Amino acid sequence: MKKAFLFLLAFSTLTYSAPKTSYRTGVAFALGDYFNSPAKKVLEASKVVQLEDNIFAQRVKYQTYTDFGGQILKEHIFIIKKIDSIYKFVEKLNVEELEI
Repeated sequence: MKKAFLFLLAFSTLTYSAPKTSYRTGVAFALGDYFNSPAKKVLEASKVVQLEDNIFAQRVKYQTYTDFGGQILKEHIFIIKKIDSIYKFVEKLNVEELEI
């Protein structure tokens, strides 16, 4: 009984250690401020990957618009850091800068 409890406890901490993602777009909630605009539409989002302790990354392909109304497809890697118990967006990198 004690082993089963410890296993469930360990499993629950592993499950909740990564940033939560939106069920609709697959984008981490920490990136909500960046994608919370009608001018940006998420096309594809990879799974959140842990790079180091408390540092995560997610590759996102999205559509945005130019100042003149033309559509642009962009793909970036977003770095997310866990500070205390809150996940914060830290940096946006080009896809060529980091391979995940």
